[in-house]
Amino acid sequence: MKNFASHVEDKKFRDLLTKHSELEKRMFHIDEEAKQVKLAMELQRSMTDCYSNSASDFPLQTSIKLRT
Repeated sequence: MKNFASHVEDKKFRDLLTKHSELEKRMFHIDEEAKQVKLAMELQRSMTDCYSNSASDFPLQTSIKLRT
């Protein structure tokens, strides 16, 4: 039978494993969000470059129409 100190150490170890698992999950979500932000920034940069390169040759014309 385990003594009290060993039981306390086991509980602390389990608690640390749980915290570690939670941190890994959070880091995974943060990494995924960072990838999405990076992709959005690259897309925005590409769209800006595309617009800058074509604006002088093919100006964009936009209009707003109200629907009734």
